[in-house]
Amino acid sequence: MSKQTITTITDKVMEGMAEWQSRPLDRVYPVVFVDAINVKIRVLSTIL
Repeated sequence: MSKQTITTITDKVMEGMAEWQSRPLDRVYPVVFVDAINVKIRVLSTIL
């Protein structure tokens, strides 16, 4: 890709980003937090 192509793409992204950054925010945003752990347990040479 040429430098000009990168500049053109970046300029278009920056326009959208500036608009997104200046948007009004909602008072509340729902959030879901999910966490997990995977532990392999070996019993008598078998992984459970």
